[in-house]
Amino acid sequence: MDKSFFICPGAQKAGTTKLYDLLKLHPEISLSEIKESKYFLKTSKEIDKEGFLELFPKTDSKLYGEIDPEYIYYENTPQKIKQVLGKKVKLVFMLRNPVDRAYSHYWMSYRRGFELLNFDDAIKAEKERLKNKEKHAIWHYSYLDRGLYYKQIEKYLNVFDKSQMHFVVFEEFVNNMQIELNKIYDFLDVSPLEITEDKIKEKSNEGNYPKSEFLRKLHGQPSKLKSVLKTLVPFKKLRWWIYPIIEKFNSASKKYEKIDPKLKQELLTSFFLEDIKNLQKLTGKDLENIWINN
Repeated sequence: MDKSFFICPGAQKAGTTKLYDLLKLHPEISLSEIKESKYFLKTSKEIDKEGFLELFPKTDSKLYGEIDPEYIYYENTPQKIKQVLGKKVKLVFMLRNPVDRAYSHYWMSYRRGFELLNFDDAIKAEKERLKNKEKHAIWHYSYLDRGLYYKQIEKYLNVFDKSQMHFVVFEEFVNNMQIELNKIYDFLDVSPLEITEDKIKEKSNEGNYPKSEFLRKLHGQPSKLKSVLKTLVPFKKLRWWIYPIIEKFNSASKKYEKIDPKLKQELLTSFFLEDIKNLQKLTGKDLENIWINN
């Protein structure tokens, strides 16, 4: 049986973990065992179809897919996807109000100890932080830049036909999950599947305030204790396995405070407006009403 493929390239903090959890329930879909393998962030010489298929459980599924929100943001990823999976791969984009996305990203970086500034200062510092394209800064401080979705999707339009793309608006997805899932099933050409209410309501990757300032900074900031821990646990992959456990343990039930509505509106109508209008034309979605006027 010929294998078909799809990739969900993001965006980050736009419901991709929930989508992964729900698509895993579909008997015709095989998802990579690790949600975010970063496979297509490797060099072109390091990737091939056999290596990609090693990410999946040993099944003979109709459709194989990976969900990794880094793929929308990094250069040359569309070309690498085409190189390995061919022209017919399908692409599902999850898109969220870019200011809400930025704010959620900020709190993730804050919770993990990488961010010490408040949100207002962090977005003011962003351009300078990203100036040298240093990997750590791109990963953790690209709050506003990652919300310029049209600019990022343009890279995919240069490689793939628009008919191979499906656009999901996060706000519509969370309000009508089964309806939006049905559209995704139809796009991916798999059978419809009714998801139980308990699975719909199940939380995925919920963002909360950190319990301990010490653990937060231990995770994200240089320290003598962290240097000792790196000596005791010299294997990077093992440390990457430990860090999410620390983060989960350090997650309080307290939610982070809401963004200042004036700042949110200012960013939407200045920094993001042109990109949103271009994205609206591309997707046919009424994004100005969903994101700006709502």
